[in-house]
Amino acid sequence: MKTFFLAIHFLRRNLFPFFIICMVMTVALALLVSAVAEYRYITAARDALNGEVLENAILFQLPFDEDSYPYLPSALSEDFSYGTLAFLYSGGLAETESGGCFYVTYMNRKAVSAVTMPMESGRFLNPDAKTPEAVVSAHYADILSLGDSIPLPDGRSATLVGFVRKGMVFPSFSHWGSAVTADHLFRDETDRALVYLPMDSVEAMLCPVAAVFPREDADTEEKRMLSELLSSYGSSLTFRELMNRTEQRIASSVREKLPLPLFLLIISTVAMISVAALSIQRGMNEQSKYYL
Repeated sequence: MKTFFLAIHFLRRNLFPFFIICMVMTVALALLVSAVAEYRYITAARDALNGEVLENAILFQLPFDEDSYPYLPSALSEDFSYGTLAFLYSGGLAETESGGCFYVTYMNRKAVSAVTMPMESGRFLNPDAKTPEAVVSAHYADILSLGDSIPLPDGRSATLVGFVRKGMVFPSFSHWGSAVTADHLFRDETDRALVYLPMDSVEAMLCPVAAVFPREDADTEEKRMLSELLSSYGSSLTFRELMNRTEQRIASSVREKLPLPLFLLIISTVAMISVAALSIQRGMNEQSKYYL
């Protein structure tokens, strides 16, 4: 009880300084949480890209107005024997009988191999599967079970094989703009279903963004020709360039966004201790009556 009275006395005598310090601490904590969240988002996207598969890949995007440009796979097939292509494309909305509702993203074999997703339960998509497979966020684990059938917008169905860990980002390969880093290829979504379609041909699918893989036996000259061809259709960069930009952004984020909240937290903590010490020193005689 004595400690309680001393605390009440301290607050009454230092209400305004205490309020200012709390406000500074609140702002500092908000900035710190934001900086840490951005750091975790970028690093999660970086780690989700399989470097072993994408090492020699060239990331490519068509101009924003895709309708006025040819289908990417068809164009490359006609102009260059490019090898293989990893792509994702949105396929509409899927609803399950148990109440699950998802935006569907289709992935081909190479795209499945290029992405690594931490799973809450089950497994990730199998690029060698003979029938369509799907994974969704673990947020739906309460209403769905492994092995459930998910109706797809095109009339087919996919078997649910895994739940992606909560809080993880999903690959989107959406348009990235001019300064692309790994996080531009992902989205923080919980209502997304990744679906693998076992198909070899992608001729009929529009791929505004994709990863192009040169043939394994392609020499330096052929890779240069492929890069020039891609540049004639849109914009491109290599996977190594993407990783370098991502590491630079992570370093820049830590350097620019962490010092201020840490400084404010240190200053506000020191101020809190100083105010408390001065208050106790000034009111020592008055406060001593609580110990009689």
